[in-house]
Amino acid sequence: IFTEVLRPNTLEQEEKLQEESLYKLENIQSTEAPEKLKLAFPKKFVLAALEQSSDDEGWANLGTFGSYLTKLQPDFDSRMYGYKKLSHLVKAMTDIFITEERALDSTDQKVLYVRAK
Repeated sequence: IFTEVLRPNTLEQEEKLQEESLYKLENIQSTEAPEKLKLAFPKKFVLAALEQSSDDEGWANLGTFGSYLTKLQPDFDSRMYGYKKLSHLVKAMTDIFITEERALDSTDQKVLYVRAK
């Protein structure tokens, strides 16, 4: 049961999240090719999604975290920021995230967990 839908969100909070995901064109010259346009990384939005998906100790399963990201902002895609997968993005952003690989019981598989720094 997801209860974050029941929490009151102000219009200002929603507008800030949308503004963070928009293109920052101030520093880009009009002569540049469209494929060179880069999105500014929405740090506040991502940290808000991480906080909502984390447990009491602050750790979140990468799958759960990714679900919250797409639930809060359906157009979020790690490829827009230059990373093929969400796990690559999280591992590369060492100034924001701490990652930990945990082994599953009775298998050789590992699960990635994420925490805010």
